[in-house]
Amino acid sequence: MAMPGAGLATDEADAKAPSFALQSLDGATFESDKQLAGKPAVIAFWRLDQEYSVEVLKQLVKIRSDFSSSDVKIVTIISGAADRGAVAELATKLGLEFAVLFDPDREAYGAFGVRVAPTCWFIDAKGVKQFDYPGYRRDYSTTARANIDFLLGNISAKEREARATPSKAPKAAQPVATTARYKAARRLLASGRRDAGIAQLENAWESEPPSAPAGLDLGLILLEDGDNEGALAILDKVAKLIPEDPRAIGARGLALLRTGEEDEGAKLLAQAIAADVIEPVFFYDLAVVNERRGNAEEACTYYRRGFEILMEERRPEDQPEEEPE
Repeated sequence: MAMPGAGLATDEADAKAPSFALQSLDGATFESDKQLAGKPAVIAFWRLDQEYSVEVLKQLVKIRSDFSSSDVKIVTIISGAADRGAVAELATKLGLEFAVLFDPDREAYGAFGVRVAPTCWFIDAKGVKQFDYPGYRRDYSTTARANIDFLLGNISAKEREARATPSKAPKAAQPVATTARYKAARRLLASGRRDAGIAQLENAWESEPPSAPAGLDLGLILLEDGDNEGALAILDKVAKLIPEDPRAIGARGLALLRTGEEDEGAKLLAQAIAADVIEPVFFYDLAVVNERRGNAEEACTYYRRGFEILMEERRPEDQPEEEPE
């Protein structure tokens, strides 16, 4: 099977697109088995209020103008809860003329094995995934058009590979200076030079484009210092840059919890913990919430695991035994 974005066709036995029946923006039910039958299709998973998702939608609008709907279908699926009014407003603003479907429980998201949003599947007329494209980079439009041309039989596999090979596409890498600032911040913080480390985090976060890891670390430091409102302002922006990152989800949940949004905050903390994020403070604050709500058993579980993680972090590294003289 092809690796995501690798530009290779996948193994048909393992890549049949799952069937789904989801409600569309106009209230009708979209049944993939019926409405995608016999046609190549692009299936795009996205999230509302996420910059990269909006960029993919914009590119799909342009692609729709180049490829007839009778030749290739375009379906977009919103992952997770989303405000229908906001979705309708965005659809009107961007001029979306293809299917906009809702996946509030993320069932289709899970069935397709999607790990990040946005992610696009390119399936052939038999419903078999030939290519996928996780995330968004500047080569998205070029790669998507090459994939569609191949699915339509307009170009050969070799021609498609030449147009879509990632190594030949522009890279949206973090600027070297921004990455260097973030690495410097980590070193300074590890060596105990807190103020200097924070200054470097701020520089990396305020760069263009901003460093999401720097913003995440900065948000956690602000939470540690009790600046919950300031932390939430940063972590809201971080969540739009890396919405699937479990640590970012937990940090934002912590900020929401501490600014009075208990239900949503606790939900995000539990989601992060379920993804095996190792942050003692996530466990402690979720334990406090459960204790306050009378869930003593769950509270004890979170207290215990948070304490275990804290002790593991403080345990000195094993020292090698000295060789006898």
